[in-house]
Amino acid sequence: EPGSSLIDEVGLSGVSSRWRLLINPKPAAEGVKTFNCRYCGKIFTDSSNLRRHTMIHTGEKPFKCPQCSHSSNRKGNLIAHIMSVHRKLSETVYISTDPTLSKQK
Repeated sequence: EPGSSLIDEVGLSGVSSRWRLLINPKPAAEGVKTFNCRYCGKIFTDSSNLRRHTMIHTGEKPFKCPQCSHSSNRKGNLIAHIMSVHRKLSETVYISTDPTLSKQK
């Protein structure tokens, strides 16, 4: 029967609203240009969001850490990496090499 699917058979009771939206996304407003992911079919109304999303499927990680081999598909994730890994490392190196900090008064 048209429109029937395993999801329809199982039903959506107990499924969070977020998952319902992923299963049955709301259509874009009439006249709004949409961009579809060729890998999973997810629909976007902004081409830059589609480009960013596509990196999840392709594995592309254009944001490279200048201090190690880490790379990310999001600039914010790279900044978080640098702050959590390299900032602590530089603080540790600074503390361990500063002779004034090792002297007790």
